Amino acid sequence: LGCLKDLLGDGSCIDLGILINATVEESWKHRKRSHRVVILNRVEEEIEKSRRSRVNEEDISLWLNGKGQ
Repeated sequence: LGCLKDLLGDGSCIDLGILINATVEESWKHRKRSHRVVILNRVEEEIEKSRRSRVNEEDISLWLNGKGQ
């Protein structure tokens, strides 16, 4: 879907009920809603799809060496 803020605009966090600075884990915990706008329902479906495919493993840093270097 790309950058959701670019796609949906600034009000999307209100429409979805997810804070603008929420983590992926926090987005998985929100209650799924049904929207009149098709693209918002598509975003809800993508969140649900990623939630179902997650694995319960320890997170590892993929950015540089994990220490910001």
